[in-house]
Amino acid sequence: MIDLAGICAVVNTRIVDFLLIKLIYFNFRGRGELIRLVFHATDTDFVDQRVEFSDWPGLKPTIPGGRLPSLQVTKPDGTVEHYEESMAIARWIARKHNLMGTTDEEYYKIERIISQCADVDKEFIKVFIAPPAEREKVQMEIMKSTVPRVLDIICDSIKNSGSKFVAGSQPTLGDLCLMTSTDQVMKADPTLIRDKYKQLISIRDHVLDHFPKLREYLNSRSETPF
Repeated sequence: MIDLAGICAVVNTRIVDFLLIKLIYFNFRGRGELIRLVFHATDTDFVDQRVEFSDWPGLKPTIPGGRLPSLQVTKPDGTVEHYEESMAIARWIARKHNLMGTTDEEYYKIERIISQCADVDKEFIKVFIAPPAEREKVQMEIMKSTVPRVLDIICDSIKNSGSKFVAGSQPTLGDLCLMTSTDQVMKADPTLIRDKYKQLISIRDHVLDHFPKLREYLNSRSETPF
């Protein structure tokens, strides 16, 4: 029996190869949120174990590699496998659900947008690691310079896609990755995306129309600092 008290949440499944999938990550979005989005978009059953910082020192020795996020997969025969590295996990799930494109060209476009989104995420990591007294200043600096420049590059990449998604006629991991990155931007400045990058809002709306379970999750998730 799964103990869901306090920190665990479960949603429905389509991956029938596994008895239990558990995502272990801190109680904020960060590097674990894209994995959560893929699980919810694909209506995959998983335990969302959220770790408080105060509990991490005791849990860390039990996690292979001592880093989060960590994915723990229990197979029907009882064997347990551990998966590490956030993007490797996200790609692994996406591939199982055909979210990595159907052609080489689509795959390239997906990987391109993932790399560009990583450039956005790196800027917000600067905010996260800055001393608390300096975070507002650092955030203002990246929002005035680097972040808009990368968003311009992203929009240039997708403007000729001929689709309402990043690549092809169906949403992919690239669209979900774009969603996590633009979420960070909108938390920092709700007007920037809305006023200057309406194309990104349009993609987001189409993705949520395609994935009703993902919309449910986004409407119900708690606000966190990161």
